[in-house]
This record gives sequence, C-alpha cells and structure tokens, in this order.
Amino acid sequence: MLVFVGLIALAPAEAQVPQDIHASAPTTVAVTVYRDDLALITETRRVELPGGPVRVVFDGVLDRAIPQSAIVRGLEGAERERNFDFDGLNPMSLLWRSIGAAVRVVRTNPGTGAETTEDATVAAAGDGVMLQYADRTEALGCAGLPEKLVFTRIPDGLTARPALSTIVADAAAGPREVTLSYLATGIEWQTDYVVTLNDDATQGRVAAWITLTNAGEEGFADATVGVVAGDLSRTWSPQTRSGFQRLAQRACWPMNTTTDFPAPPPPPPPPPPPPMAMPAPAMMAREMAMDIVVTGAAKATREELGDYQLYALDERTGVAPKQTKQVMFLAKDAVTFARVLQYRAGYVEPGGRDVEATTVLLRTKNEDAKGLGDPLPRGTARVFAPFADMGVLYSGEAETRDTAVGLDWELETGVSHDVTVRAVTLSRAERAISGDRARITEERALEIANATDMVQTVEIVQEIMGASQRIQNGSARHAMKDGAPTWTIAVPANARMTLTYRVRWIEG
Repeated sequence: MLVFVGLIALAPAEAQVPQDIHASAPTTVAVTVYRDDLALITETRRVELPGGPVRVVFDGVLDRAIPQSAIVRGLEGAERERNFDFDGLNPMSLLWRSIGAAVRVVRTNPGTGAETTEDATVAAAGDGVMLQYADRTEALGCAGLPEKLVFTRIPDGLTARPALSTIVADAAAGPREVTLSYLATGIEWQTDYVVTLNDDATQGRVAAWITLTNAGEEGFADATVGVVAGDLSRTWSPQTRSGFQRLAQRACWPMNTTTDFPAPPPPPPPPPPPPMAMPAPAMMAREMAMDIVVTGAAKATREELGDYQLYALDERTGVAPKQTKQVMFLAKDAVTFARVLQYRAGYVEPGGRDVEATTVLLRTKNEDAKGLGDPLPRGTARVFAPFADMGVLYSGEAETRDTAVGLDWELETGVSHDVTVRAVTLSRAERAISGDRARITEERALEIANATDMVQTVEIVQEIMGASQRIQNGSARHAMKDGAPTWTIAVPANARMTLTYRVRWIEG
C-alpha cells in the first residue's frame, strides 16, 4: 500500500510537461575542421532558466549535425535526459509528422494551366505517400496530372532551422552560460599549393592555401576556425549513417521518387590561378596582402596538436552556407627544386614492356636549407612555369602526401617522351618452397634511351614485388630510397644505356 501511495505521489511531477526555453544565439563559436568530412563545433550561449523542469532548445545548429555526439556544459547536475532533437523542417520530416493530418492536393492541367484543389488526409509516408480522400485512397502522383501537397500547418516539434535540445530538471532560476559542442559533416578542408617556377626551374615560389568548403545550409558569421592535418580513426554503423542521411536532407523530392535522396553536393571549385608573371619580392608581398583581404583572414598559423598539426586562422572569419573560401597559411619565395626523370619498374610481362615515357618530378627536401622547413599537409599542387613572352603557363598538377620536416617533397608534373625506358625479362625461374608459396627469380634488362641533346639523369626504382625481395648482379650500384632499390643513371645525349640486374622475391 505504501508503494502504491508513493507512485501516486510521484505521478504529477513525472507528468509535468517541461516548457521550452530557447538559448540565445551563439556569443562565441569555434569550428575545428578535420579531414574526411568532419568538423567539431563549439558554441557558447546564454540561457535564462525560470526554475523547474524546462526543455532547453539550441536553435540554428548545423543542418548536418551528428546529434548523438552533442555535449552540453554548464548544466551539470541538472540534466534529467540527454535527448537531442534534430528534426528540421524538410519534406521528409514534414510528411512523417503529418500522418493523419489534413492537407490540400493541388492538381494542374498541363494543357490549360487550370488548378483544382481537393482535401485529403496523409495516410502513410514511407515507400511513397498515400492519401485518404472522402471517397477513396490514392497514392501521390498516381492521378495522371501534376500534383502537389499544401500543408495547412507545421506539425509540433518541427523547426524551420535545425535545433538540438535537452531536458533539464528542477534547476535554480537565473542566467546560465552554456557551452554546446557537437560533430557535424558538410564542412571540409583541403590544401592547395601553387608553385611558380623560375626560368630554369631550379627555384620557385610556393604558396599554400587552406580551402574551406561548407556544403550545408547553415553557417556562422563570426567564428574562430582551425583545421587539423592528420587522419582520425572513425566508425559508422549502418543505423547511424542511415539515420543521419534521413535527417540531414532538405531538398525537395522529384515527382514519383519520394524515397530517393538528393545527390551529394558538387566538389569545391579549384583555387584561383597565380599571377601571369613572376613578380619581384615587393610585388609578391603586395599580391599576398591582396589575396588575404579577399579570403578575409590574415593568415593561418601552425601549432603542434599531439600527433597532428593544427592550423588556426589568426582572425575570426565567417563560415557561410554553400561557401568556399581560401586562407593562405604558407608562402615561401625561394624554394630550391631539382628536376628528376623517374621510371618505376614493377611487374614485367614475359615478352617485356612497350617503350614507356619517364615521369617528370620536381623534388626538394622539406628543410630550411631548401627554402621550406614546415610540415606540409597532403593536397593538390599546381605548377606554373615561365614561357618566353607568354608569362607563365600551366605545367601540371600533382597530389602530394603529408610530408614532415626532413623528408622529400615530390611533385609529379608530367612525362618525358624524349627519355624512355623499355623493360625486358631475360629469364624467369619459379621454385615452390612450401604450400602455395614460391620463390621467383628474374633476370631483367632496362633499356634507357635519351633523344635530347644533353645528358639526362634517370632514376630507376624497382618496386617491391613481394616478401624478402633481393636485388643481385646489378650492372650499376643501387641505393635504398623509401624502402625501394633505386639506381641513378646518367645517359649521354642522343644515346642508349642498359641496366641489368637480378630480382628475387617470394610470392604467396
């Protein structure tokens, strides 16, 4: 009996419906953008608590928020539930929340343009939309005429802007400063390098840009922004991914495809081209300042963040919806480069390979002595070189890797058809050693041809073929570079040379 009385006493409190208290707009915002479409948003907001149970609503979060990642600070000890709502006003959520509600169906006669209106009730909104009329049940889009739905009201719980919320128990009345942090997708960054060479391609100016892209429909006007170079470990359960995709889409459905999701946003545009002539150092400084004004931030500075590199923008900046912006974080005026012709020998068919062009690389070492000396995030490098009276011409682009200080920084800019290589297998022997494993021995010859009027140095790289690879009987000495046997061969003008060696490895 005492238990029964206790339950009755608790019932009114439990049945009390918390009132909605909307937090203020963010007073400060910090956006940290990681690779692979992930950003951490941290906002400081003010909340005026009236006392008693309330539902604190944070309006205007990113429309691609991951709600289960949200953290609220400043309400410790008062939160009763950590339920975060993310049901923005979009066609899918509007239909689902309107099941059983009245709507108007407007049909248009394509011949006359005349419109007719009929009342209906949304009966189902899953794999298609079912409408209940006074005398029939019919699927949307099956009347034979173009038709649309007009909703007379917005269902409770839907907001025109995305919102996160949390329920707070009997908290003391008064103002609170609350910090909301959550992960979101739709904000990405990449590194774009512009390399402008001098006349003989021995030096160049390297400008590096952080390109920020916000593909969502929400943004921030005044935020502290940083990007993190490094790869995070991430997992996505099928339930999380499908739920997020369902909630995040806001575009309208095409007719008869009410279960289709819109296509992802297009990739960001390429960075702006460099100037059409090699400027003097003073001109470079003025040009850099002009670029900075356009991007809206003075510079991005680098800080160590454990195993990662954090590039923080020196000035607060806006992250507007559907916007791509660039911020310069590195400018080196005199980087020393070496032009390298490279050929990579991997698997060679029994009859040998056809004649192949060599790859043209621009190579430097990431150190102060070569004009660099800062960690270089992976990205896209676009190379420009002067040509006669035409200013500079586009020479190609290359994908770069994350390059720590002290390592080689290489840009693959094209191929040379004047310096070619033909790889031939002279003999091949295969001997079983255990199970399905076998030791392969090949005698190889690489015929290098130089059709230019000057000596050309070619770097030959034997790619790793298998476990315990060994190189023997080479006609020239090799060195190990990045774990691969590498020969450096100087080929006289208008001449041919042949490199021979034995390669042995274990397959299986």
